[in-house]
Amino acid sequence: MAYQPTRQKKFGVSPVNTVGGTGYRDLANAFSNVGKAFNQVAQARRETDFSNAMLDAETAGMSAVKRDEKTGELIPINNLDWDSGLEFTEDRNRVEDAYKKTAITAYSTALKNDANEFAGKLYAENSQNPNAIKSGADAFMLKQQQELPPEIFGKIQSHIESSFIQSINQARMNKINFERESAKSEALTLINTLTNKAAAIWENNASIGVSTNQDEGSQTRLAEIYEEFEDARELLEFAGLPKSDIDNLLNASKQEINTRLASSYIKKFFKDSGEDIPKSFEEIYKFVTSIKS
Repeated sequence: MAYQPTRQKKFGVSPVNTVGGTGYRDLANAFSNVGKAFNQVAQARRETDFSNAMLDAETAGMSAVKRDEKTGELIPINNLDWDSGLEFTEDRNRVEDAYKKTAITAYSTALKNDANEFAGKLYAENSQNPNAIKSGADAFMLKQQQELPPEIFGKIQSHIESSFIQSINQARMNKINFERESAKSEALTLINTLTNKAAAIWENNASIGVSTNQDEGSQTRLAEIYEEFEDARELLEFAGLPKSDIDNLLNASKQEINTRLASSYIKKFFKDSGEDIPKSFEEIYKFVTSIKS
């Protein structure tokens, strides 16, 4: 074998009639490129399979929500397992998580619609009874807890309970408003009754010439009546009336009592004076002045 001079070679010598070292490198590069191309194709296929599986998972999740054809009631989801058929565990787990999330969200939305409808019926039947609505809501939630796996119920519980909160709060407010209106009505009725009772005592005594302030029996009955006026005040305060309005109502009652007392007293005086009009006017003036003082 003859050897060529190596002055033009960078590394050592090269056998005559043989392929240069660059050919091996080109072949290696070619194999490397083929490998890269294969990996790229495999990666593209993996991404395509993953995207398609995600779409299938979302569709399957939505389809997991079913209703009974006869009753229209939701059929509880008792199984969240779904096989995507993907090769890689990481992709398979992500797709299965997407299915679970979609199925739970779809079921929760459908169940919330049912809860809203049921809450509306409960409110219509118990618009002033929050306890009845709460009892119905508790029964509804207990049914879901018994029928659904803990994993699903735990994720949708607060979402569904919120459907009943507004109805319960509105019924509670209605009840308070009703009780306040009832208290106001009772208070006004009580004030009117007490005013008549007190005025009757003063009128009767004036008509027969008895001094109410000196009559022990009259004073005892009046003391009891005036205590009940305080009960009326408490009812009006519960009803939410401002203090100034309450004071005006009670002062109006006192004025009516005084007016009726004055009327009875003047009638008695006018009769006793032989129907002397000038003396009667004079007595009216004295009486009114005494009341104001």
